[in-house]
Amino acid sequence: MSTSTSAGAGAAPAWVRLVRSGTVISAYWSADGATWTLVGQDTFAISGSVYVGLAVSSHDAVRLATASFDGVGVQ
Repeated sequence: MSTSTSAGAGAAPAWVRLVRSGTVISAYWSADGATWTLVGQDTFAISGSVYVGLAVSSHDAVRLATASFDGVGVQ
C-alpha cells in the first residue's frame, strides 16, 4: 500500500519527516530542519514486515522530476 501527501510548493533544500504512531503515519515538512509543519496523516492497517522507500514524482506526464536524498535514516 502507498499514498501521496503534498506539502505544496517549496524550494530546495527541504526536509521531510515521517512519524509512525500505531497505525497512523504523520508527514512533516521543514525548510530548515528545525521547525516542522504537519502536512498530512494517513491510517494504515499495519501487520508483519514494513518496507520503507523514497520516491519522487512530477505528477505531470510530460515533465521529469529529479531529487537527491541524503541523511536518510530509519529509527
